[in-house]
Amino acid sequence: MLYLSVRHARYLIVLMFLLILTLVGCQAAIPAAVAPTPAQKAEPMSTTSTIDIYHFTDYHSHALPAFAEGDPSRGGIARVVGLIEEAKADNDNVLAFSGGDMMNLSNPVWSDAYTCTEWGWFNNTLDGMAVGNHEFDYGPEVFADCANRITYPIISSGLVVSDTMESYLQEYKVYDVDGVKVGVFAVVGDDYPRIVKPEMAPEGTRWLTGEEKLARAAEIVDILRNDEKVDVVISIGHQSNLEDEAMAQAIPGIDLILGTHSHLKIPLTQIEGTETYYISPFQYVDYVSHVVLNLEDGQLAGIEGELIPIDSSTPENAIVAANVRAMQTALEAQYPERFEVLGEASVLIDNEGINLGETGIGNFVTDLARGAVEAHAFLSTSSSFRAALPPGPITQEMYLTALPYANMIVTAEMSGVQLLDLLALSAGKRGSDTFSQISGLRYTVDGGDNSVSEVQVLADASDPSAGYTDVDPDATYLVSTTNFQAMIAGGYKDLFAAAENLTNTEIDINQLVIDYIRENSPVSAVLDGRVQISE
Repeated sequence: MLYLSVRHARYLIVLMFLLILTLVGCQAAIPAAVAPTPAQKAEPMSTTSTIDIYHFTDYHSHALPAFAEGDPSRGGIARVVGLIEEAKADNDNVLAFSGGDMMNLSNPVWSDAYTCTEWGWFNNTLDGMAVGNHEFDYGPEVFADCANRITYPIISSGLVVSDTMESYLQEYKVYDVDGVKVGVFAVVGDDYPRIVKPEMAPEGTRWLTGEEKLARAAEIVDILRNDEKVDVVISIGHQSNLEDEAMAQAIPGIDLILGTHSHLKIPLTQIEGTETYYISPFQYVDYVSHVVLNLEDGQLAGIEGELIPIDSSTPENAIVAANVRAMQTALEAQYPERFEVLGEASVLIDNEGINLGETGIGNFVTDLARGAVEAHAFLSTSSSFRAALPPGPITQEMYLTALPYANMIVTAEMSGVQLLDLLALSAGKRGSDTFSQISGLRYTVDGGDNSVSEVQVLADASDPSAGYTDVDPDATYLVSTTNFQAMIAGGYKDLFAAAENLTNTEIDINQLVIDYIRENSPVSAVLDGRVQISE
């Protein structure tokens, strides 16, 4: 048992008293917690982020820089690879896509020699590719071999197994970019069954087009939104711009459509009557689309975009550039006839505005085709014309870049009423690649509603110098066009089917024009006011 002296007890009492004072003083130094008023409560921190999308389409094996929009050195596959590589090196939040048509049978000859060699150059650079109609130009075995060479997916809901309706390709893919889920899908154009030969597609498959296509696209968007819980939905191709617009108007929930197939240059715009944005980067990698998705708390808050011209200022992948140069040298040695000079253009025979009005190249070719059959009129969809003929020497390869398709001249007898209906159909497609270039006709198109007026036709089909006269609804006219427009192109084929004496003349338009260039160089073309635009 412990006993304390009185002195020790007093000492302990004093120590305890001092300790209590110290503790009380410390508590007094700590401010009391005050409950914040509602106005003082901290708001949750919002997060903002951006995702950069790069997209090119309709490359068609145009590996080298070439003439476009007045610049003799536009495009080039090495520059596209370099641009996307540089973008990804500087920014983790980048996705890059191809809209398809990465090769093209016969034109240019590069495609026949190297088919899909370039596909592999985009490994670890591209994040996905839509399947274009030209991916099957060399048959299903070549397509399968090409697909096995790449590390990125080929995406499309448009090719299905006939018996089971299961998709032959991956229908969509979800990408996680900095915590944001981006869903990407692709469809095919309604023209695929007509322009892809059945024997070239994989055995036992068919194309999903029309209402079936839209129904499946709607299902995919629903899956992406409600099952995959994506924050952004993007379509990467491969159908016409008119079909893209119709899809956006029929299916809500698509944030962005990256335009393909129509070869149109369209800056970022919002499709009328929808929340969907659209951008289209022309062709032959003359441009790359660059779209910036702005997000707040994982939700899409805004979209910005631009078309980046691919030119001498674009960063270039040096290894790819060296490969292209060596491959081109070998190509010219292997196919010397494709680089033969056919003749010369004294001026630029331009294709600028080919889907909006008359052009130099349209006038040049349609006048020759109309004159060859002495028709009152000739029409050809703008899709038949893909590039300009620059001033100077014209090689066969340059010519086939401008006019790559082997079209024949078809003639038919039409009444004046039928001819006016045909022209109205064409004008109604103004702004798309199914708008027609013309010869033997003059008319005014309203820039607002694309209606036509003041329509005149050659008074004497065999003598253009006799001038023009108003179309007589009761008269009969010889109207000519391409076999594609008369027998395949939507809308047009129905009007030509209703005409009399539909005849395929078997006259090859390209051979006709090439022979003219050989015999009449230097050649030229002018705008003569055959199409007037009223505002």
